[in-house]
Amino acid sequence: MKHPESNDRELLADTKQSNDLSNETETTQLSGDKISGKNYINSDEQDRVIKEFFKQLNVNLPADWEEIRDEERRKLICKWTSEGFPNIPKSLLSITTGWMVHGDCGRPADQVPDWLDREKFKRGQKFARDNMFGIYFSQLLTLFGLFSFEDGLKPMIVTGKSSEPYTAFKRYLSTGARVRNWFTSDPWTKGTPAYNDIQTVRRMHTIVRNKLSSISNEEIDKAGKIENPWSPTRNILLQDFRAECPVAKSGQCPFSAGTVRAVRPKGLHQGEMAVTQGGFVCLAVVYPEAFGLHGATDQDLDDFCHVWRGIGYLLGIEDEFNYCGGTLEEIKRLSADYLNQWVKPNLRDITPEWEHMMRCITVGMQYYFPGSSYEVSLLYLTKLLNLDMPLLRSSLSYRDRFKFNITKFIMYYTTRSPRVKEFLNSRLNKSIDRALKFTEEKHSELRKKSSKTLSATVKESFSYVQLKKKKSVGVKLKGKYLFRAAVRLVIEYKDWLQKEDNEILKEEKSLSIQDRSVLLTSPNIRSKQDKVHIVQLIKKFNAFKKYPDKERQLIARVVYYKRFNAQRVIVKQNHPAEFMYFIVQGEVELSKIEKDYITGDMKEIHTGILGPGDMFGEVALLHSISRSSTIITKTAVDLFCLHKTDFDRLLKNILLQNWTILQDALVNFNYFKSWDDTTVRECCILSKIKDFEANEILLGDGKGMVNYVYFVLSGTCRLIEHMLILEEKHYGKMTYQLYDPDKLNTPQRSSKRLSRKSNGEINFLNKPEEIPEVKEFTKKLLSQKIKNPMDCDRDSTITATLQDVVNQWHEITDITTALMRKPSTLSDQTYPEAVRTIFIQICEFHRGACFGLGEEMRNRRIVSTTPVRCLLIPRYWLLEHNHANIWQRVKVFMNSKYPTRDKLFQHFITNKKWMEYKKQLLDDVLRRTKKSCNNTTIHDVPYSIRINSTYNS
Repeated sequence: MKHPESNDRELLADTKQSNDLSNETETTQLSGDKISGKNYINSDEQDRVIKEFFKQLNVNLPADWEEIRDEERRKLICKWTSEGFPNIPKSLLSITTGWMVHGDCGRPADQVPDWLDREKFKRGQKFARDNMFGIYFSQLLTLFGLFSFEDGLKPMIVTGKSSEPYTAFKRYLSTGARVRNWFTSDPWTKGTPAYNDIQTVRRMHTIVRNKLSSISNEEIDKAGKIENPWSPTRNILLQDFRAECPVAKSGQCPFSAGTVRAVRPKGLHQGEMAVTQGGFVCLAVVYPEAFGLHGATDQDLDDFCHVWRGIGYLLGIEDEFNYCGGTLEEIKRLSADYLNQWVKPNLRDITPEWEHMMRCITVGMQYYFPGSSYEVSLLYLTKLLNLDMPLLRSSLSYRDRFKFNITKFIMYYTTRSPRVKEFLNSRLNKSIDRALKFTEEKHSELRKKSSKTLSATVKESFSYVQLKKKKSVGVKLKGKYLFRAAVRLVIEYKDWLQKEDNEILKEEKSLSIQDRSVLLTSPNIRSKQDKVHIVQLIKKFNAFKKYPDKERQLIARVVYYKRFNAQRVIVKQNHPAEFMYFIVQGEVELSKIEKDYITGDMKEIHTGILGPGDMFGEVALLHSISRSSTIITKTAVDLFCLHKTDFDRLLKNILLQNWTILQDALVNFNYFKSWDDTTVRECCILSKIKDFEANEILLGDGKGMVNYVYFVLSGTCRLIEHMLILEEKHYGKMTYQLYDPDKLNTPQRSSKRLSRKSNGEINFLNKPEEIPEVKEFTKKLLSQKIKNPMDCDRDSTITATLQDVVNQWHEITDITTALMRKPSTLSDQTYPEAVRTIFIQICEFHRGACFGLGEEMRNRRIVSTTPVRCLLIPRYWLLEHNHANIWQRVKVFMNSKYPTRDKLFQHFITNKKWMEYKKQLLDDVLRRTKKSCNNTTIHDVPYSIRINSTYNS
């Protein structure tokens, strides 16, 4: 019987390495409490790496570099790195600087950090035990990303402990058993299994680190090559990856083989240890449902990350570089950037050793726990990363297709049942326990099986490459796979091959074959004519219309085109954002999964449908957050897509400015101070800011956006109500009463039609016969050209009552023009000559006021007296966020403060009597003094007083 601990002893005592490492040995003095191996902080090797790194950036180290403290060094390194490599995401900057800090930090094993929360640590361990099956699967898939760093993969090859299925089986069985111990016992207590395992891992890391530091990079490169690697599908994977994965910008990942290498530090440094630590959590926290973590709350995930923060601390990672050292949101952002900004570009340049090592690991793990194959595991990961892999998909056997579908079904559905999850966890634990007890005969059998697997692969490769007498299986079937993929593509896009009708395309605004051909050209190789053609398409479909023309032309250079058939998922809730989309043709449906706070169940809510001309995805890119909704195609959809890197470069600053204006607007109102960030973000998405000129109708008279609530940000506007007053003389005295046309039934209606000329003028077809002075005045007004036409979304047909208002209200000429000019058809209502229309100002609105909540607006309108800026928020959405019934209370308060029609009429009567009394008193005074000499004339009265007197009369 052979225990996995023997594998550790082999590694600790191993003095035999392949190639030039065969005679290298290292010894390290180790104690149970402290690692005393070589540490490169402030060492010659450390300075060599730093000097080589900043030499690439043309940065000269200060003369007193040796005297600068470590903390100050780190700040300078971080500053120079961010300036020299602006394309590195900020979240990954600390890991980048960690690449230049070699070795274990040398912290004593029994040292406990101040930030450790024991209860939180125990909760995280319990969460990990309850979801061990899904977490182990996520950690397997993470290796695809970790091994994409070529210099990170080489130490794994150099040690020779996982480059064959059998050695990989031993290594990762041992790793799985240790990780399980870290979840089941206390690593902070000396003598526990978790504590002992952590010290063993630190010792192994130190040995490997010291061996790598004793040889050159060239020797490591030579030892890191595998002769006749097991990589039958690398070519088709490269085609898929290079078609889907973005090209890294210069310096975006300075330590990757596929981009510009600033320096080549040797393995097992602080940055690499942090990335390896992140591999145990990144997929689980970014895609929890994909690994069966259904119902996991943010608190659960935060506790889980706290466990790995503590394990990283115990393994010698400095707090500055600890992957799990931030908040849960910071860890999610870090994980998303790691996957999108580093792993995806690395996949474009996978090596044969990458595929060889991953095949050995997946096959080796099947020796004790049968599960997903290499192809199935890789396809599952690429689905999560939103990478379309048609060639890989077409190369799957029916057995692998079944495995892929059953894996998805288990992870997304069956693990929702606690009993199923408990069964899978138990099955995994039993498999590990059984494998730990394998007999020597069983190990001998697995060694033979591993050798047979590799020898068959080597034989096929040798016969094809050297003798060329027999094709390997991968090459022999390659034509079949490509043909199958081509046929499927033809079936999927068969409607493109139909004969086109140019007239139909023009009417329906559809994309032609030529349009699609130009759009499918890679942005890197588009000609000038292609870019001009795409600019015309963007204008034709009115795409990205909210952005300036200059930015739209820049978008045309980098925009992608994608087509999805019906019932395809475009984006998924809680997934990281990579693209912004514009719908050219077709419809998509939005939905989100939310928790019912009453029952505690998760339910799917359909939130709407988007069609041609709509955009989605920009908010998640703008704020670097996960998708808030799942979007599925209802029909076949054509999309313009803008990648995150291009979005950040072209549009982010513009949107941030507009977003800042909206957020500042919300700050001005106390109503919104209790809202959380998510609610504010959603409000900003739905809201808009509108500017109005002076004497413009904001709301009322059939104008305005009646489904929005207005919040005044600046300027002044007033609420005006009109009344119909019937004037009658009784015994030489004028009396007034409210005129109600519905009750008296005296008016006759006549129709007037207006025709609009192309230059904006309006002519009467049927001229009015009544009130000649009004007719002449109105005709004069209407003969003027429109200077500031009203917005079409506030335009509506004028009412019959308002036509009479216009005919009588001569003083407010600008508003008369606005009311009379826009409609093409007016309905006129004629009243008796004794009926007058009176306008009365009810109140004024200043900065901070709101209206449009549904208060009484009959015969009322709100008119701006100065230029006004308003924040408009949809009323339905405000009522959905009606905390403490605040909006209904505001509406009731406003209605209670507005005077009723009868009160306004009494106010009018009182003012009228006062004006008559004042006029009579003035006439009496003048009559008494007409015999006296008085040269005063009306022109001696100030003009402003005369206007006010005339207006009030």
